[in-house]
Amino acid sequence: MNILITGVGGPAGRALVSQLATTSHNVVGVDMQEVALADIDSFELVPAANDPDMINQLAALVDHYDVDLLIPTVADELPMVAKASQLGQLSNAQVVISPLEAVEKCFDKLLTMRALREAGVSVPPFGLPSDFTSSYDVFEQLGGAIITKPRVARGGRGFAIHTSPEKFQLESYDDSYIIQAFAPGEEFAPMVYIGDQPGNETVSIVAKTQEEFCETAAPIVRSVDTANALDVALLAVKACHALKLKGPIDLDVRRMADGHPVVLEVNARFGANSSLAPELLAEVLKSAA
Repeated sequence: MNILITGVGGPAGRALVSQLATTSHNVVGVDMQEVALADIDSFELVPAANDPDMINQLAALVDHYDVDLLIPTVADELPMVAKASQLGQLSNAQVVISPLEAVEKCFDKLLTMRALREAGVSVPPFGLPSDFTSSYDVFEQLGGAIITKPRVARGGRGFAIHTSPEKFQLESYDDSYIIQAFAPGEEFAPMVYIGDQPGNETVSIVAKTQEEFCETAAPIVRSVDTANALDVALLAVKACHALKLKGPIDLDVRRMADGHPVVLEVNARFGANSSLAPELLAEVLKSAA
């Protein structure tokens, strides 16, 4: 197959490229910046996700390389790629992406949290800045530690933890942010594949730990036997079904102080840790064959 992967310069794109390096598939990588990767067959520059011409250029590359399978990995581009796929703008390529409505719910963290809560999926208490009357009101409603993060942002951009109402300035945040109770327990990054047929589900669990004396802010990741975190695996699958997601999904889950897991974020795409769960890509390739 001819496979086009977007964002090959990012962690998610690189993880997929490395897995495909040992296969016979032809891999075309695209990114908004020059990327030197030995394991791709072709590379092309594309505009940023917010460029109105991005989809047109992506469609032209799909035609030029006779692409069979398109795998987007850049969070910012997912809504427009899902829409283009729905409208048939990407020729005959199979696009590895969930339905547009599901993608849009995952794109906005507030919409994600609301949809999950309404479906009975465990999430931490949350609200918009406008839902609270003061910094003290935030901590009274959400607990002794809170986090703030943009509703629309990649990764940890704009993320902050606050532990004191005296130091937290509620007036500094507008409703482009979401406020959540901080989940202090163990952190996981479940990866899920949801197939088109009922019961076609694959789940892999990764635990994330921060080494106390590590010089980098990046967490240490390790695979976890699903049987040893069954509640996390079941929660991840329930969240994906609640949002009506398909294909590969990357989630963030943490345990609250009492030990029960809650969903923090849902990303409708492959994540940076997919090389620890090669069975997900295997399912995608099998479905596209």
